[in-house]
Order: sequence, then structure tokens, then C-alpha cells
Amino acid sequence: MAGVVFVVRALVTRVDALPPLVVSKALMGAFVGGVLVQLAAVLLATTTWQALLRGAGVRHPWRDCFRALGGSAVAKYVPGNVFHLVGRAAMATREGVPAAAVVGTLALEAALVLLTAFAVGWPALLARVDELRALAPGPGPLLAVGGAAVVALAALGLAGRRALLRRDARTSARALVVALLGNAVTFVLLGLAMAASLAAVLPAAGPGAEELDGLALTMSCVPAFAVAWALGFVVPGAPGGIGVREAAFVLLLPLHGEVIRAAVVVALVLGRLQSVVADIVVFAVARALPAPSSSSSS
Repeated sequence: MAGVVFVVRALVTRVDALPPLVVSKALMGAFVGGVLVQLAAVLLATTTWQALLRGAGVRHPWRDCFRALGGSAVAKYVPGNVFHLVGRAAMATREGVPAAAVVGTLALEAALVLLTAFAVGWPALLARVDELRALAPGPGPLLAVGGAAVVALAALGLAGRRALLRRDARTSARALVVALLGNAVTFVLLGLAMAASLAAVLPAAGPGAEELDGLALTMSCVPAFAVAWALGFVVPGAPGGIGVREAAFVLLLPLHGEVIRAAVVVALVLGRLQSVVADIVVFAVARALPAPSSSSSS
């Protein structure tokens, strides 16, 4: 809720500083490209989940993995931020995937996603360490958050590890490699899409925008978006990470000036629209696919 308030407040209080949204070829290209990246992220997520299921000894067809994942995609926008996972688990078990394998792979998937996000995003945290320290004076809050994160990752990892340890080490290792690589590629692509949206908005942002280095902007967007995405994923109650992700991205992106930050807010709104459009497309395609005629083998 606090994150949503942040975005609404940023739009209302800085409405005069917001750059005009000129529908240009660059903007349309960035928007369409962002939607395609969001779709690619879903395809990669399907592939990584199927690999984890295979590592747990369950051969579930890629199409049926996509049906379960895509068919529950819009549930992420229900307050609680967990119902897309609940929906995927329900659909997979109904189609014959053992419940232990579903729970174990979803837990491991979450742990690997968070691990990859912070592996990609650590430069953003390092670059803004002074600002983060100012938000939490003293080591106590940071140690508490860090400790909680370690415990959560360990618990998720152990839950998923039990599923994979039932099979041979080579299959399990291959599943982990596929998942980690898929997650890393996904975060890089999402960060690049956000950088493209921001680059399309900045020309209308006014003085100072033209001085930004394109490569530096891109190198800042990728790690900042990875960490912001992870925070939106773990904060309970935020549907689809709305507000939390945007607030974290604004905080982590090293761009100064009210005009520039207003442009970032506009780019984030575009990014959120890209995500919503992609989720609707994925949901429609997944629901249109026929149900499997046979159950999964393990």
C-alpha cells in the first residue's frame, strides 16, 4: 500500500514536471519492444519451471507448464501477491503433477529468482549504499532485513532441494543451471526494456536529459530494475509488486533532478502497462490451449 501511495503521490505532486508524452516512433517501438520482452520473460519462466520439475523427476510437457503458469498470470494482481502461485500449483496438481514436486519446485524457483535478482542487482545496491543507510540509521534494521532475507532464502532453498535430491545429481545440476541462466537473461532483458522506455521519454524531459549517457543509463537500469523487481516480488500484499517495484527503482536509479525523476516515473508507468498487456495476452493464450489428455509421469 505504501508503494502505491508513493507512485500516486509522485504523479500528483510532480504533474507539472512530468514530460509531455509525445507518441513518437521511439516511444511506440519501446512500448512494443517492452511487451515482447515481457512475453519472452514468461516463456523463459515456463522453461525454467519445466527444468526444475524435470530435475525433480517429473516430465510435464512445456505446453502444460505454460498453461498452468500463464493461466494464473493475472492472479498476481489480486491483493496478497501469492494467488498466481497458488493458481499455478492448483492447475499443475489437477493435471497430475505430484503436489510435493509442485511445492518443492515453486519454493526453489522463488529462491533462485531472488538469488539471481540480487546477483544481477548488487551494483545498484552498492552505488546507493549511503542513501540506503540514511533510510535505516544504525546497523540494527539492515541486519534484521539481511537476516530475514537469508533465512527466507535458506528455507525456500531447502524446500526445493528436497525435491531435486530425489534424483541423480547430473539432472538436478542441469535443472539449476537452466533456471539460473533463464533468470539472469530475464532480468537483463527486463532492465534493457526499462532503459529503452526511459530513453524514449527523456528527450521530452527538458534541460539536463540530453546530457545523460545512454550506456551509463542502460548499465544503471539493469541492476536497479532487478533489485526493484525482487522487492516487489517478496513484499506481501502488493498485487504484482505495484508501487513497491516503482518506488524501489526510483530510489536505486542514480539519476538526479526533479525533471529527470519525473521522466523515470512516466517510464515506470509505461513499463507497468507493458507488463499488464503481456499478462493479458499470456492469460488468453494459456486459457485457449486444450487441457492435457494424460497426466504427468514421474
